[in-house]
Amino acid sequence: MDQQTNQDKGSETADTWQPPRAAYRCEYARRHVGIKAKYGLFVTPPEKAPLSGVRATCARPPVPGPRT
Repeated sequence: MDQQTNQDKGSETADTWQPPRAAYRCEYARRHVGIKAKYGLFVTPPEKAPLSGVRATCARPPVPGPRT
């Protein structure tokens, strides 16, 4: 996220702000949840729906299967 976008975000939470660049929203959601987990914080009920919605659209890395 560039400095101007970060300043525009201010102290907004995930339920009221999403990155303007759609391609960055998955990374933003991953980082947001990861930081909360790292510091023992929780995703608030208002944040849960938008974050879950974004994460549901994100590409997942393939699950490794047995080698043949």
